[in-house]
Amino acid sequence: MYATQFRFQKSAPIKWRLSWIGWLSIVALQICLIATSLRAEGIEAIHIDILLRDDASIVVEQVWETNADSGSEFYISLQNLKQMKLRDFWVIGRDGRPFTERSPWDLNASFQAKSGHYGIRSHDGATELCFGQGAYGPNRYTLHYRLENGVQSFPDRDGFNIRFVNDELTPAPQKIDLRIHLESGQLSPANSEVYAFGFNAPINFIDGELRSEIKHFDASSHVSILLG
Repeated sequence: MYATQFRFQKSAPIKWRLSWIGWLSIVALQICLIATSLRAEGIEAIHIDILLRDDASIVVEQVWETNADSGSEFYISLQNLKQMKLRDFWVIGRDGRPFTERSPWDLNASFQAKSGHYGIRSHDGATELCFGQGAYGPNRYTLHYRLENGVQSFPDRDGFNIRFVNDELTPAPQKIDLRIHLESGQLSPANSEVYAFGFNAPINFIDGELRSEIKHFDASSHVSILLG
């Protein structure tokens, strides 16, 4: 586990002010965004870009590099969203063409029927963001979604506690890159504080952003970010 200090300046649209009460409030959120792949195989790498917007929403873009030889779809399961609202979910394939939404998403549809399509499925209290594989072998998919009210406000600070990639994935991605940045302003050790858990790699300030390159990720690893 690596911990790096992270605190936004008070003047920013999203304010971050340090106190133990604030940290306890954020820890108590227990918000988890769980990325999983139980209905497919062969995720080689996931590149995650997290944009913290001035309106307190969080924009997540993930680029998946895959090499599947079975299954018909991939999906991300969002759990325990509470006050957050999912917006603007879409998928782009390897050839740069946007996928077409299919609503409702049919888990039991054929491989061909899922190809080139994405959709949202509710299951056991979770919201699943699904998309068809389209073809076996090397592939690349770009996923985008926005979490309205992703950053919560407290009397002394704003923040979130999110698990962006879960443990016990089958299979686990071989590599994960993580980038966190602001819509306005820059992150630095002087104004910022973050705690990262679940992976054995540093998270560093680079050019006004937070970045981490996780080269060894297995079934016991996860990517959890406590930020405030």
